[in-house]
This record gives sequence, C-alpha cells and structure tokens, in this order.
Amino acid sequence: LSVCLCIFTSGTDTRAQSTEIDSVSSLASSDQVTGVVDLLQLTPLPGHQHPPVVTAMAIHHATNTLVAAGDDHAIRWIDLKNGATLKTLTGHSDWVRQLQFIEQGTKELKLLSCGDDGQLIYWTWQQGPSPVHPSIMLQC
Repeated sequence: LSVCLCIFTSGTDTRAQSTEIDSVSSLASSDQVTGVVDLLQLTPLPGHQHPPVVTAMAIHHATNTLVAAGDDHAIRWIDLKNGATLKTLTGHSDWVRQLQFIEQGTKELKLLSCGDDGQLIYWTWQQGPSPVHPSIMLQC
C-alpha cells in the first residue's frame, strides 16, 4: 500500500506551499520529500502595497477551491485551478487563525473562522456571484 501525504504550509515569506511526502516514515528524511510547490501568494487588498502573510488555510474538495486568510484580516476564496480570487470575506478586525469548511456535500458553502479579535464567524454563500452572509457566533 502506497500513501502520499500532502502538507500545506505558509510563513512570513507571504507564500503558501504544498509539499508531497512519499511516506509517513520518510518525514525525518528530506530526500523522500518530493515536489514542493508554491500554491499562491495572496493579492494585497486595495490600499495595501504588500501581499499579506498567510495565517490560515482550508480546502473545499468538492469545488476545488481554497480559503486563505492573511494578516490583513481578510479571507480570500480562491480557485485552485487558476489562482483567481473568487470572493474576499471581511469581518475580522485582527488576524484570522483558523478556517474550517463544514458540510462539504451541499451547494451552499459554509465556513467557520476564528481570530485574534475573539470572534467566531459563520459564513455562508453560494458558488458564483452571490452575496456572502456572515454571522458572528461568538464574541469574546
């Protein structure tokens, strides 16, 4: 049985990367790491000059999309095929630290986000040019 592990990482260089590892036992050996691929670099928001540092990511497998948050407090919904930003979600006032899609089998996309601003936000939207509906679930 052959298993390929894919790890997504981000850092202060403002890039998100995907790394494939041939087997779990090879994690300690860098010669078994194959294909480090730059996935994306977030586009600066209007009025910002530099790309934000990626602080959180989550993949939506059914739509082949990814959400990525930056230190600019925005969440971007990105098409993995071409890297295009499909929507920008704003509502946090500090760094977003965690993103999690829920109920991936439905047509409506549902996302939870939490950040250093003490908010847990529940986002819903349809694919395409539809509005995003944020609901603050928790405010600490």
